[in-house]
Amino acid sequence: MWIIFTFYVAATLVVLFGLFAIYSGRVPLDPGEKEYFQNLTIWDHLITAVAGATNLTAAILLIRLRKSAVPLFGLGLALNVGLTIRAAIRSNWLQLSGSGAGLVGLGLAFLILLYSMWLKQKEVLT
Repeated sequence: MWIIFTFYVAATLVVLFGLFAIYSGRVPLDPGEKEYFQNLTIWDHLITAVAGATNLTAAILLIRLRKSAVPLFGLGLALNVGLTIRAAIRSNWLQLSGSGAGLVGLGLAFLILLYSMWLKQKEVLT
């Protein structure tokens, strides 16, 4: 469970520091990347923040062995899937995400959801 918590803390920090570095101009962007970040709306950032906070809260609840972590992991995953689909449809995200890192992250989030559901079923979570 600590690994899951560490994963979500690290992911949140990477996103926060990455966005700070991008918007402060410390990271040079190619034209496609610039276009992508210029087209992000306040809603994109708000939903990203809500998803991150939801996932962190779920990870803390999991460490505390609370079954309320399960629906929060589900909500966080749903928000991230929605953001990914929206980005794939409305932007050049597919061209920029050639490494598939976003899909790996979604896969890990899905596995964490399944694990938390299993813990709830085994009554490890209260």
